[in-house]
Amino acid sequence: MHVALRRIAEGDEDFGYCSKCDAEIPFARLRVRPESTLCLPCQQQQESH
Repeated sequence: MHVALRRIAEGDEDFGYCSKCDAEIPFARLRVRPESTLCLPCQQQQESH
């Protein structure tokens, strides 16, 4: 969570967007896992490989 807070404090414009497909990461996912850098479909794809 510290990473997420730092990203917000530093004004990271990519926070809340998937680093792979650039889709917006739903707030519900960020609330549970604020350090998420991938949307759920991309996370699942990464884990299946």
